[in-house]
Amino acid sequence: MIGFHIQWPVPDWPKAVAKQPAGTPNKFFQVQAAAEAKANNPSTKTILRHFYDHGQLFEGDYRNRARTFLKTFIDGTFDTLAQHVDYIESWNETLANSQSAAEKQARIDWEDALTLVWNEEYRPKSLYSHINIILANAAIGNDIPWQIAKIAYERGHVLGYHPYMPMLNGVPFTGGVQSGVDNGRRYYWLRWQHMDEEYRARRIYPLWMFTEAGPLNYYEHPGGLH
Repeated sequence: MIGFHIQWPVPDWPKAVAKQPAGTPNKFFQVQAAAEAKANNPSTKTILRHFYDHGQLFEGDYRNRARTFLKTFIDGTFDTLAQHVDYIESWNETLANSQSAAEKQARIDWEDALTLVWNEEYRPKSLYSHINIILANAAIGNDIPWQIAKIAYERGHVLGYHPYMPMLNGVPFTGGVQSGVDNGRRYYWLRWQHMDEEYRARRIYPLWMFTEAGPLNYYEHPGGLH
């Protein structure tokens, strides 16, 4: 199930949340919205994404960077509403298949540090013990290193992926079919399934959360997909 991704309030969204099936995840940029969602549908699962794109820097001491990141939104207001938050997102869309081995390792190191800080310094407190971190939050078509999946699985957190579906005039992008494989599915909205197969081959069994999704318009020119 995929719920709403609400960055800013839209008309009557709480009424819509109230009608969702039990367990539907909804993503918010404000902790107050998570509390309002729970008030209208106690069974909903709430995700908090603290916008921090300007601070997504891969350098220095990652544990201290993780502490700084968490302190930018976990404050007195958050504490009064923490019971209504089920998940907190890690940094957003930092992975790319074009990255070097060193760049990928830096992102693994970040997720490692963030989960260690959370598990050692936050999770032991009853106020935060129910909250899990959604790691990676990878953009469509980009792979999540198995090491991050291992961190999520072993430390009780979740993997995030953005399975947008490229569309043109209402038709899903196939990307061509080779040997009976729909490349649009394999490399775009269902890419997560192929990652999961790799993880399972390594005896890694992470839980997944689709933190952004939906139809995505595209156009083509001689240079390819855009």
